[in-house]
Amino acid sequence: MSKVKGTASIKLKLDDAELNRGLKAAQANFKRVGASIAKSGAALAGFGASIAAPIALAVRAFAQVGDDIEKIAARTGESAEFISAMGFAAEQSGSDVKTFEKALIGLERTTNDMRQGLKSAADAYAALGLTLEDLDGLTTAEKFVLLSEKLRLIPDAGKKAAIAMEIFGKSGQKLIPLLDAGADGIARFAQEAKDLGIIISDEDAKNAAELTDSINSLQKAYIGLKVSVGSSVASLFSELALRIANTLKLVSDFARENKTMAKALFVGGVAIAALGASLVAAGGAFILIAQVLPFIVGAIVAL
Repeated sequence: MSKVKGTASIKLKLDDAELNRGLKAAQANFKRVGASIAKSGAALAGFGASIAAPIALAVRAFAQVGDDIEKIAARTGESAEFISAMGFAAEQSGSDVKTFEKALIGLERTTNDMRQGLKSAADAYAALGLTLEDLDGLTTAEKFVLLSEKLRLIPDAGKKAAIAMEIFGKSGQKLIPLLDAGADGIARFAQEAKDLGIIISDEDAKNAAELTDSINSLQKAYIGLKVSVGSSVASLFSELALRIANTLKLVSDFARENKTMAKALFVGGVAIAALGASLVAAGGAFILIAQVLPFIVGAIVAL
């Protein structure tokens, strides 16, 4: 009978050992699969971020540029297509779209001055061989192209700059390189901008302006949330800060009046902190032993 029990015990131990090996193997497989999945997930997340980040930057750039173009178009009464094309032309000529906008505004102002009978404006246009009748019915864009063609033909650089400044304002002088391109040059710049895909349509400009407004609203809503949360706990923090300040004042007063005791407390505090650190280390050792002990006992029993 005892022989049967011994055989059964040995068989049970062998079965347990085989089961443990199987469990460990399964655990190792799960760990490998989990690590593989985690690695794949990290790679996928990185790949997704590499795609999303440039797109997000492109959307931000589109919103900023498109919004600027939309607002300039609204202020000048011209199309977003024309403003974006001439913005490119201005940049290629050493200026920028803001300067071009100021020039268009100056152009409309002097045209209106001439309509009101202002002699200086009339003389500036007359120097180019133009009268009010030549400008009536033309859009601002058409006026700009016509004036650029007229100014291009003036050989005297000083006279050309003076007339340009009289008609376009201070921006006129900065736009001389663009004005010297004439109608054909402006058309070439517009075509190049189209070929580069940087012409912004009226619809795109409107969408960019709406996107910019939405982003701004979201930012303001977030600020509003912070203000609401801050205001709801401001009184609590104020009261807490006041209590801490009063407590610190009492401690400071006590320390000044009891310098010897303060030194003793400091030394005692350091000693207690050191003891606490030792206990933490000892506690960690005991915890480690407690965690490892079952495995040691199991190993001994299995022998």
